[in-house]
Amino acid sequence: MMQKGKESTGSTVSFHFAGMEWERTKVLKTRLNAIAGQLGYTSHRGPLSGRGNAAALLAAIADGEVVVMRRDRRDTTPLESAM
Repeated sequence: MMQKGKESTGSTVSFHFAGMEWERTKVLKTRLNAIAGQLGYTSHRGPLSGRGNAAALLAAIADGEVVVMRRDRRDTTPLESAM
């Protein structure tokens, strides 16, 4: 489980989005990293230290630490069955 502000000991992760153009992939990765940074999921080593870490954010989502909701459903309670 990845905790916000904690150092990751995991491996480097590369994202591949099948069928998506390279430029769109770069934009998506940049946006995911920005969201991760805003939520406190940052890199702690290397040249990108202190910047948003999309892999840590995705791990937090998978672990149930972060819940993603569609904009049109923000006023509803997240479904527990999704976890």
